[in-house]
Amino acid sequence: MSGASASAPQRASPFLSASVLRETQVASVSSHSAIPLGPTHPVDILRHYVDNPTPCQRFWYTAAPFIAEFFGTFMLAVTYGCTQCVQALMPRSASVVGLVYFVLHVSLSGVSGGHLNPAVSIAVGASRRKEWPLVAGFVVMQLLAGVMAGSVCSIVFRPANITIGPRGTFGWWQPMVIESMYTMMLCFVFLNVHVSQLTKNWGRLPNQFDGLAVGLVVIAAGLSAVNVSGAVINPALSVGFELMGVEDGGLWGGIYCIYHVAGALIACLLFRICRPEESLDEIPEGWVPRLPTKLAAEFVGTLLVSFTVGVSILTESSACPWSYGAAVASLSYALADVSGAHFNPVVTVVMMFRSLAPPLHGVCYVILQALGGILGTIVAVGICDPSGAGIEVAPLEPYTLGAAIMLELCFTAVVVFVVLGAGQIPENDSFAHGGKLRCKAWNFYYGLAIGLAITGGSIASRNVSGGWMNPAIVLGASVGNSLNAGTFSNFWNYSVAEFGGGMLAILTFFLTHPREMLPRDTSQYAQAKGPEFHHS
Repeated sequence: MSGASASAPQRASPFLSASVLRETQVASVSSHSAIPLGPTHPVDILRHYVDNPTPCQRFWYTAAPFIAEFFGTFMLAVTYGCTQCVQALMPRSASVVGLVYFVLHVSLSGVSGGHLNPAVSIAVGASRRKEWPLVAGFVVMQLLAGVMAGSVCSIVFRPANITIGPRGTFGWWQPMVIESMYTMMLCFVFLNVHVSQLTKNWGRLPNQFDGLAVGLVVIAAGLSAVNVSGAVINPALSVGFELMGVEDGGLWGGIYCIYHVAGALIACLLFRICRPEESLDEIPEGWVPRLPTKLAAEFVGTLLVSFTVGVSILTESSACPWSYGAAVASLSYALADVSGAHFNPVVTVVMMFRSLAPPLHGVCYVILQALGGILGTIVAVGICDPSGAGIEVAPLEPYTLGAAIMLELCFTAVVVFVVLGAGQIPENDSFAHGGKLRCKAWNFYYGLAIGLAITGGSIASRNVSGGWMNPAIVLGASVGNSLNAGTFSNFWNYSVAEFGGGMLAILTFFLTHPREMLPRDTSQYAQAKGPEFHHS
């Protein structure tokens, strides 16, 4: 009896203390410690499946960028179709498409890069920033999205009045130049603000303006060139609306695709010229672009700005001030850390007065800006003005030359003051942002501020002086006008007024920013080691 009772398991007494019960439970758990216990908290469960995805989840993660490109391109194409079919939206169609591009890029940039354009994807692939199989998949999804958007628009709008091809009396080569030029501008800005290793992180903050810069290019192109080619600048739109037969335009959808791809490849070439450091495996600490690189950036930027202004004026676009400002803002974001993105001799001279660079560099800047202004305006005249009459630089009736000079002086002063103030960051000793970044932080609104200053000044003075505010663009228009027995004298009148506005701006800046009157030492450039640190 006693042996049987000794071998029988003992029951826990109800009078055992809490501590004894707790030790018993711990011992029981430790005896079964060999049994693996999974996560029980919802956050731990989610982390477990993210770190250890199933095959289905791996497929989902892989497909996410392609779904993002399809969705973004589809919504962009539907927006374009709506603006083309609804007559009330036609004057603002480019602005609407540009804004939608901006918000979609910001939303999808972290997933797929927010290309939403086969030409952009091809440019990124040609720049060796994405593998070609991934680029091919993006292009396929974008084209499918364009076709689906075309079918949606053909169902919603009956008839859907969307034409892919030349507008008015223009032939085949004018749309070729327009579509190639603006597709190149779009891809060039995208590569600079989204792909470039230096622009991704400015100072201590990540880049926050890439979507804005890309959207501004779409606005600049659409507002200036819509009456020449439609300013499609996206193969997904041209192919999608052409294949769905929204309106029979022949084979222009495919022809436009060739133009767009050519523009993308030219953009890659210019990207390599303006940013040679991108070909290096690792960019050296404190990289400073050399003088030829900066001059190339100034030439390209000024050419594109003057071309946009010329096309807008010659096509009699009522939104010329907006396209002018959008072009300057987008290119400022793209090239500010290369050359400073002056695109204006007045800005360069003012920077020389602030002792931010040796005079020789400033003189070279002015020369390349003048060449870019002349070439951009001449190309615009050749495309949009078959008669060759050119663009007249003169006050509009009934205003006098004195009134035009006064307004050019005032609004050029505003633009230059915004350049000095909006881009002014402590500890920035570079040639107006170009070169090594020595700053506490960057003002991400400076490009938009400069563009809006130009837009506001151009709107205010357009019916009096023309709203130029840039001697390089005035020179281009004057040269083109003088070749057709026009007058050249107003170039000197306008230029003197604009340089006077620059002097007024720097005087006001020194009065409002007294610390900037301290002398700056530019000898550090000459003392830097390595060829990449030299200006020449």
